[in-house]
Amino acid sequence: MGAVARVKDRVGIGGVLTVEVVDAKTGLVISTERVRNKVTLSGRNLAANILRGAANALSKFAVGTGTTAVADGDTALVNEKVRDTVTSTAQGDNVLTVRYTLGTTQGNGFTMAEAAVLNDVGTLFSRATHAGIAKTSAIQINYTWTYTFSSLT
Repeated sequence: MGAVARVKDRVGIGGVLTVEVVDAKTGLVISTERVRNKVTLSGRNLAANILRGAANALSKFAVGTGTTAVADGDTALVNEKVRDTVTSTAQGDNVLTVRYTLGTTQGNGFTMAEAAVLNDVGTLFSRATHAGIAKTSAIQINYTWTYTFSSLT
């Protein structure tokens, strides 16, 4: 009987968050920022639980005013101000896109500087910080998370 070959296949999850500030009257994009998005330890555990059917998919979005650097051990936003259902999700070859629009009536009066994607029970999948945006009814903020899954072998 021959030896069993051991196969090691590692998968990485990389993320980028695109933040667009849009003028509510004209619909024109005022500014765009792209930042690295950290899939946290709780997020990697959540991904494993989703794959084995023990957790629900990503469905919630949160935004806040925290400016503390993102860390692997993060389990929540530093100072959450809004939590809502994601606007849309889409899947392509090795890519998952999660979108959320913070509308003109949400989060006004706060300087938004952090964002996160979570599942329905609030388990943090990923968190990112971005330049502070003074939220008013004159703007909406479009958040787009792009997660890329790649082989690390």
